Amino acid sequence: MKSKKYLPKILFSFIIILSFILGGCGQSTSGDKGNDSKGQKVSIALDSGVFSIPFRVAGDQGFFEKHGVNAEFSTYSFGIDTLNTVISKQADIGIAMDYAALTRLGKGDLKIISRFSLPNPSRSQFIVKDRINKPEDLKGKRLGVQNGTANEYIWARYLEKFNLKKSDVTFLPLTSTAEMYAAFERGEIDGAWFEGSFLARAKEVEETKVLNDLNDIDFAMRGYVVASEDFAQNKVAVKNILKALNEANPYIKEHPDHAADLAFKELKLPADKVQEELKKDWVFDIAFTQDDINHLQDILEWTQKNALIKEKFDIEDKTAIDPLKEEYPDKTKQLEK
Repeated sequence: MKSKKYLPKILFSFIIILSFILGGCGQSTSGDKGNDSKGQKVSIALDSGVFSIPFRVAGDQGFFEKHGVNAEFSTYSFGIDTLNTVISKQADIGIAMDYAALTRLGKGDLKIISRFSLPNPSRSQFIVKDRINKPEDLKGKRLGVQNGTANEYIWARYLEKFNLKKSDVTFLPLTSTAEMYAAFERGEIDGAWFEGSFLARAKEVEETKVLNDLNDIDFAMRGYVVASEDFAQNKVAVKNILKALNEANPYIKEHPDHAADLAFKELKLPADKVQEELKKDWVFDIAFTQDDINHLQDILEWTQKNALIKEKFDIEDKTAIDPLKEEYPDKTKQLEK
């Protein structure tokens, strides 16, 4: 009779424990292979710029839902932040430019599943105060930097290209492009790299000029989709993500006005500037070739040599391209040399 008295309490405790097990405590959905009415839940961390537009368009136009993906977006300042979110298991997928991706590939269980963007090198420009007329004039000046992002790598390449030492300048770390622009406008820094709508605004600051763009340091960035290792093993889910992006990319090209309106709606970016940028500065296309491996390897070797990245790893070990190769074999062919 005594055992009957405690049975309800034991049953109640079992139900509570079971609910914690089934519910989980993280936001990452890589282990959830079940579908709801809108498809498999996938947590995607995005940056706050035009870089993220293909994913946002795929969500807005129903391409994710069409291919069985219930995409949940979270937005961060930079691509590096999205990968930190994946590493901490708060997202399944993030996006980042080449250097930023490399800084995290050696730190966590991450895999590149595709390249998806090729920005025009001319869109990133170095804006300085009028008193600076050549790179040599930067000695003793204050410059804005976004540590951990491609901007950090660009600065390192720039100093090497023009025979400047890091000690010749003073770098002021800033956490967002908006903060970078505000510091430049107030005169707290003498120069910084800008792109997109902030480039247009920086050019309007009094007594400023364009000193260089990325062509002057022989560098063109590439953007990659990076997934947790667990999620990358789910080939069906990865293929569905790629299918949605493959529909979003031509849609952006055909309807840059709609994509620009979406950028304003979700990110408060000026639609007219975004539309102009989409037309002339971005190529969105999923692909991954030997040329991408070479590109990433060159950056990795340079950054390791210059102590920007300390971890040792093999690029091919950090890729999971089979889903892309199986679904779109033409997008994984090696480029002719």
